[in-house]
Amino acid sequence: MNTRPQIAGLVAGIFMLVWAAIFLTWTPVDSLRLITGIVLVPLGLWLVARYIVLRRRAERTSPATEPKP
Repeated sequence: MNTRPQIAGLVAGIFMLVWAAIFLTWTPVDSLRLITGIVLVPLGLWLVARYIVLRRRAERTSPATEPKP
C-alpha cells in the first residue's frame, strides 16, 4: 500500500487544524470565523482520523495472506 497519499492527508489535516486555530483565536467574530469553525475543523479532524485508520489497516495482516501449515 502506498503511504504517500496517507501522509499528504495527514499534513493537510494538521494544516487545516492549525489554520482554524489561528482564525478562531485571532479574528473577530464574523462569518469567516464561523465558516472556519464549521468547515476546517471537522475536515481537518477527518483527514487526521483517516490517516490513523488507514495506517492501522495497513499494519494488520490479512488471514488470506498468512501461509497455511
